[in-house]
Amino acid sequence: MRDTRLDDREAGDPLSGLSLARGLISYSERGEEYVDEIRSMIRYNNLEFYDTEFRKILSDRSPSHLKSLASASAERVLLPGQSTDSSAEG
Repeated sequence: MRDTRLDDREAGDPLSGLSLARGLISYSERGEEYVDEIRSMIRYNNLEFYDTEFRKILSDRSPSHLKSLASASAERVLLPGQSTDSSAEG
């Protein structure tokens, strides 16, 4: 899986669960069937949406934004539509 991630980064491709799933081919004796099942679950549950949202969150690499991300609770950062403004936290 790490090799797949490195290949995608070097090619400038965005990281994606569908792409990374190919790194699981040796994880199960079911091989390609296992990878296909994982990809099917990703599609069925629309998890690619979270790949896109995560890329949006990380697109701003300014120090203030990164500080805000580092100090926010996981729920506020990772759930779509949630604010990353740390001043809104109590």
